[in-house]
Parts: sequence; structure tokens; C-alpha cells
Amino acid sequence: DTDAAGYPYATSIDVGNVTSYTISGLSTGTTYHTAVSAYDADGNESWVSTNTTAVPQSIPVVLSFATQPTSGTAGSIFSTQPVIAVKDSEGNSVTSATSSVTLSITSGSGTNGASLSGTQTVNAVNGIATFTDLRIDTAGSNYTLTASSSGLTSAVSNNLDINHGSAS
Repeated sequence: DTDAAGYPYATSIDVGNVTSYTISGLSTGTTYHTAVSAYDADGNESWVSTNTTAVPQSIPVVLSFATQPTSGTAGSIFSTQPVIAVKDSEGNSVTSATSSVTLSITSGSGTNGASLSGTQTVNAVNGIATFTDLRIDTAGSNYTLTASSSGLTSAVSNNLDINHGSAS
């Protein structure tokens, strides 16, 4: 496809009589090439501007468990700690995100009154929040953890069971 002056662009948009225009529906991480021309009431087209290149940036919208926590023993640190990814609307990791992510026991899951211990809030680095010392103090089944961050859609982990510790 070419514009009125014969320049090869995949898509031309006639925006009418405006001084600014926002192009929507672009995919993040894709490079787009644009040029602008104007035309008068008789359809005479102006010179085309120089080519401008832009790559839309990812906007963080949702949290996702990149690594699920594993079942364990009451009071012991999970052998596999949760890792949370900050993602955009297309499911891509947002490597520029530094969001503060908090984990908590999901209300209504596991044993009533149980506590999650360890560092429950960490900042994402390159879009990834890595937890290192979490544990649940009370035995029970079907616990889930909820990851939350201001302005982002939260995520809920898979079920995990916490077993009683061995008697001493």
C-alpha cells in the first residue's frame, strides 16, 4: 500500500481536519514507522515528513506467579519461594517495572488464623518480585497466596498444603 505521494506504508489513515491524532491498537514491543503529510481542499498533498520510528512501551497492568510456592511444613521456609512477574495487557513481562509487591494468605484459604511470616513485601527488579524467606506457621490444606500491588490486578497462587512439623 502506498500513500497519495506513492510512499510505501502498510496502512494510511486519513484523519481529516485535525492538528493532532493518536494512533491506537498498537502492539507493545513492535517498531512502527510513520510519516505525515497534509492536503488541501482540492486534494493536493504536501511534502511528506521525514520518517519517524516509535516502539510502544509496555504498561504494567497485572501480576502473575512466575514460580509457584510449594507445600511445606508449618513454621519452615517454603523450599520453593514464590516469584511474581509484572505483566502488560498482552501477557509480556514489563522489565521496566519496579512495583512494590505484597504477598498474603488469601482470605478463606488454609487454616483460619494462620500467619504468613518472612519478608512479605518486595520491590520488583526488572519486572520480577522475588521472595526468599516466606513460611506459614499453621498446618492446613488448600492455602493460596495473593500477590497484590497498587494499581495492578492481583494474582492468586495454586493451592498448597502445610503439614505439621515432626514431634521433638
